[in-house]
Amino acid sequence: AVLPVLLAIFMENVSAVDLKKLARDDWHELKSPHFHVISDAPIKIAKTFVQDLENFRFFIAYILKLNILEGVPPVKILAVERMSNFRKLDMPDNWGGVFLQSLDGSFAVANIENYQTHSRRSNWGKSIVLISSSAPLRKCRMC
Repeated sequence: AVLPVLLAIFMENVSAVDLKKLARDDWHELKSPHFHVISDAPIKIAKTFVQDLENFRFFIAYILKLNILEGVPPVKILAVERMSNFRKLDMPDNWGGVFLQSLDGSFAVANIENYQTHSRRSNWGKSIVLISSSAPLRKCRMC
């Protein structure tokens, strides 16, 4: 019952999605200081995904010597592991996801199929995180 409401909030501009079909699967809601994630992945994978997002956010700010803007709402992410659910969102199989920036904050749908909980090898999901997961940043005035 919670999933359709959360998806409706996350995806307020997407009217073609059948929320009832998506709600049939098990979904997990995870929150960190900078990310609000809903995922159909097993909880261990979903937790690793959120931790990877936080680690990458820190890494980018540190390496590029950027200050992260304060007061920015958490990025809302629908992290979809099952391709059947990704297709229910009317997303092409070869997409890594989509990102939307608006006055209300940032929202992303991410394809995390085969996301790994270890770093022994690269995979599609981790590549998407590394490409598109940082919150709005600004150049450090002191650097």
